[in-house]
Amino acid sequence: MRRATKEHDTRQQHAADRYAQARGLHLERAPGGRISPVDYVARASPRYGEPVVEALEFKCRGCGIGAFPDVWAEDRKVAALAYASAFYDCEAYLVVEWADGEQRRINVDDIRRAAGGAPVVRHRQDRDDERDSDLVWCVPVMFMEKIPLDG
Repeated sequence: MRRATKEHDTRQQHAADRYAQARGLHLERAPGGRISPVDYVARASPRYGEPVVEALEFKCRGCGIGAFPDVWAEDRKVAALAYASAFYDCEAYLVVEWADGEQRRINVDDIRRAAGGAPVVRHRQDRDDERDSDLVWCVPVMFMEKIPLDG
């Protein structure tokens, strides 16, 4: 597993802040910090004791939204979202932000349906190790809900 760079962390935090503002939610890093299976949990307000209403995994793409017809969601992240949804008794979403600023999300329960029911093995072309592969769900962008953002 690759370690996230400072640039990646900054971009992900910016995407999370934009999502929280658009949805009117209070986001906090999921318990466990960098070893947490999901990136954030969302509450309706920052008041102590407020229930978690969403568990979130963010993915920041380096291309515009029209570059590829689908998004690859790692199977282990999809499983972590499903677990967080059950643990917190809340909705869980994969949220993707593209380089052009557009954000879309998909509920973890819809990922399997949108992807055709089974994960596939993806071999990484962008790394030096030809054995580097992941089990992924290929989620068509057209099945993802657009998040209306300001600015």
